[in-house]
Formats: sequence, C-alpha cells, structure tokens
Amino acid sequence: MEWVLIMSLQWVIGNAAPAPIIHTDLSFPSQEMCEAAAEKIRAEMKASIQGAVTHARLVCVQTQ
Repeated sequence: MEWVLIMSLQWVIGNAAPAPIIHTDLSFPSQEMCEAAAEKIRAEMKASIQGAVTHARLVCVQTQ
C-alpha cells in the first residue's frame, strides 16, 4: 500500500476566485513521508504573494 497526497490550491486575486487546482499524483511509501511533504507545502503556502490570498487543503490518504 502507498500514501497519496491530494492537494487543492486556490489563489484569490482582486476578489476573483478561479477554480481550485487539484493535484493527486504525489505518492509516498509511508504516512510519515506523506505528512512531512504536506507540512513543507503548507509552510511554503504561508508565504504571501502580493495582492493574492492563498487557500490550500492537503490530505494524505492510504491506497489499497
């Protein structure tokens, strides 16, 4: 079994909210590795982009 990181990212610029971008192609051999990757991405998403608000949802799920 492997762990897959599912990410949904959305940037709101000037009150315009385009459809979120969803990625599901990141797989990991363990939950710990998946969670570590998710934390690094969350930390990166905290950095502000001038004039934009960033929304990110990251979830690790186990596949069969």
